[in-house]
Formats: sequence, C-alpha cells, structure tokens
Amino acid sequence: MITVRDGVRIFRRDWQEAGLPVIALALVVAVSAVTSVGIFNERVWEAMQSRAAQSLGGDLVLQAHDPIAPRVVDQAKALGLELSQQVEFPSMMLTAAGSPRLVSVKAVDEKYPLRGAAQVAERPYGQGSAAHKIPATGESWAHSRLFAEARFDTGDIVQLGEKSFRVSHALITEPDDFGSFFRMAAPRIMIRLSDLSATGLITSSSRAHYRIQLAGTRDALNAFSKWLNRQDFPGLERRSVQDAQPSVRTALERASSFLGLASLSVVIVAGAGIFIAARFYARRQSTTAAVMRCLGASQRRILRIFIFRLVRVALTASCVGGLLGYAGQSFLSALAEEKLGFSLGPPSLWPLLTGILVGLITALGFGLAPLLKLPTVSVLGILRGEEGVAPPSMWLTIGLAVFTSGGLIFWQADEAVLTLWVMGLTVCLVVGLTCGGWVILWLATQIPVSRPTTRYVMSTVGGRRGMGVMQVLAFGLGITALLM
Repeated sequence: MITVRDGVRIFRRDWQEAGLPVIALALVVAVSAVTSVGIFNERVWEAMQSRAAQSLGGDLVLQAHDPIAPRVVDQAKALGLELSQQVEFPSMMLTAAGSPRLVSVKAVDEKYPLRGAAQVAERPYGQGSAAHKIPATGESWAHSRLFAEARFDTGDIVQLGEKSFRVSHALITEPDDFGSFFRMAAPRIMIRLSDLSATGLITSSSRAHYRIQLAGTRDALNAFSKWLNRQDFPGLERRSVQDAQPSVRTALERASSFLGLASLSVVIVAGAGIFIAARFYARRQSTTAAVMRCLGASQRRILRIFIFRLVRVALTASCVGGLLGYAGQSFLSALAEEKLGFSLGPPSLWPLLTGILVGLITALGFGLAPLLKLPTVSVLGILRGEEGVAPPSMWLTIGLAVFTSGGLIFWQADEAVLTLWVMGLTVCLVVGLTCGGWVILWLATQIPVSRPTTRYVMSTVGGRRGMGVMQVLAFGLGITALLM
C-alpha cells in the first residue's frame, strides 16, 4: 500500500525528472488561462441573464390581445412555476379638476414583478427606491411625466372609468417596460389587478394586452416551453431571456467566443512546449526503459508506467493552474464590473473542473506520442551509447495534435465553420513556420564562418534540425497567441 510519504517521494522524483517540470509549467500556464477566462465568461453571462430577466420582469413572458387561456396558467402552476398576471391598455384619466388625459393603464397582481423591482418616489422625478409591493387597493402610481402634463400631485384623486384612485407615489421606472406604442404616446399609471373590474374599462372590444410573467427553474421552463409548442394558442406571443437585449447578447457571445479562442491559443502553444519536453524526457528515460525490459517488464507495463507518470504530473499541474486561474479571474471580473456598471455573481466550480480536464487532454494529446516509443527501446543501442529511443511517428504526432487542437477549438467555439477556419489558419501557420525553420537551419550550415566557436554552434544547430524546427514552431505560435 502506498503511504503519503511514498506519494511525496514519488512526486519529488517525478519533479526531478528532466522534461517533466517543463510540462508541468506549460500546463500551469495553459490551465490558468482557460480557467480564468472560463469563469469570467460564465460570470458575465450569468449577470447578463439576470439583467435580461429583470428587463422582462420574469424568465418567460406570454402576451396576447385576448385573455390567455386558463389551462396555460394551470400548466404553469402544475410545473411549479411562479407567475404574475398583468393587463395593459390605453384609457382616459380625469383629474380632480376635470381635465382629461390619455394614459397607459397597467393593472398588476400582488406577485408583480417576478424579477427586478419597480422604482417609486414620494415626488415626481425624485430619487427612486425599490418598491417591495404594488399599489394598495384604491391607490395608483403615476409616471413623473403625467404629474407635469396633468398638473396634479401625490395624494390627489384621479378617475379611471367608474372608480377613483388616490395617487400615492410617482412611478420612476418599471422592470418590464417594453416600450409599446401607446406606452410611449401616453404616460403610465399603475393600479392593482383586483381593482380593474371596478373601473368598467375592460370590455370585449377593449384594445388590451394580457400578459403573464413566469419564473422558475430551467428544467421547469423548458418543460413548459415544450408543452406550449405542442398547443395551439392563436395570437399568443412569448418572449424569453434570449430575446431581451439581442444586440448586447450578440456582442457578448462574440466576445466570449474570441476570449475562449485566445485562451485556447495559449493551450496550443503550451502543447508545442509539452511535445518538446516529452520528447526530451523520452530520450532521457530510454535507459530506464531498457533496464525495465532487461528485468522482464512487458511493453504494455512499461508504457503504462510512463503514461501514469505523465498523467500524475499533468493532474497536479492542472490543479495548480486551475487554482491560479480561479484566483486570477477576480482581476478580469473587477474590470468588467467597472465597465458594465453592475456586480457579477459568485464564481462556480464548473469552469475549474473544465480547465483541469483541458489540461489532462492537452498533456495526453501533445505528450503521448514521444512516450509510445519507450517500450520498444533498443537495449543494444543503449549499451553502445546510441540514442535508444526512436523518434515518434510524424503522422501520429500530427494526428494527435490536430485531433486535440480541433476538439478543444470546437468545444470552445461551438461552431463548425469557425473551427475549420481556425484550424485551417493554424495548419497554414504551422506549415509556414516549419518550412521557414528548415530553410533557416539549412542556411545556418551553409554559411562559411571563420571563428571555431561560432562554426561549432552553427553546425550543432544545423545537425539537430528537428528540435530546432520545433522551437521555431513554438516561438511562432507563442507570438501569434500574443498578437491575438
């Protein structure tokens, strides 16, 4: 049984192995970038969802020109959804002095609104405060504009149809002000829904909007939407959070996508570094693999041992990078709160787990190919002082790298066309850097140099073109990531 002391000893030994610290450092940087951007995107997205719900007064809004069927209300209640009903229509209001004024009447029930809050004040155009209840029976709230146009004040009596109302507060803002035509043409006056029948204003020929606001869990809302799709309710319109502020949502979706792709470019650069470090690590471990073969270890066991080492280091580094990203996202969130003008919600753990998973996938996708040759290391080659481990298959290396990069980019972009564009440009960049690197290293061996030290350096660099090209590739991808 492995004790904690054994675990510490194994971890210390792994950290001292040549190549593994570089892999760990690359993963820490990559995972911290993915985690911080992921948490930041999620917090901004949730905040915008909340703001959009407040602008609707609920998570889902149903609206019709005729009274909404009672079975819609029954189904919403059966699914555990909260609901609030309102009626909105234009009408004439009479002041105590007898002057008429066109107004937009809004009758709301006691649960209004389900999201957000109306802002009211004691005086017109005053400092608004959140209203925690609707107008009392026999009372109304009037928009500040109506006070100036109809020339009355709070506490005065106004007439709506057959019922009189005392204006108790000035209505500053509404969370669900949809800006309808008659709402823009006529100032708002808000009353209780239970007082509406006493006014006698609603008849079969009234031009009224009947509205139901719904709020609840995502599963309940999805179930209700699916049920609604199977029904036939002529004239029934629905509006969800996805429909609110479409321009802002589109801009945020694009910004989130490109931020995610920028963070993934760091992952791809880290992948190039991981491949170089894993190649170096495999060469240094060729003697160890040869000794294992001499002691009777099977190729499968040798491969399993080295893959387990890679996974162990990758998991540790990914956890460290995830924690750093979790802490670092607060800086991005502080900048966003300053620019957006509202606070973001608390961060969740899901992007942290996603970042750790991305780290493991990156380590295996870019670092596995060099390790696959260790079980077939030549014992005689090691004894003769030769490089016992063969270089990894070029097609296997490229295949794993492309599959890993493409999968991560598609996961982030969630769009096949954008993924193909990014992958195509990345392949062109890799091909260009590879060809350029080969040409530069070949020219390094052809340039006549008189100084022995310089000639030795140039011949050494030219003699290890494969490693040199990989370094050129890593630097090129790194500069590209910075430019993004």
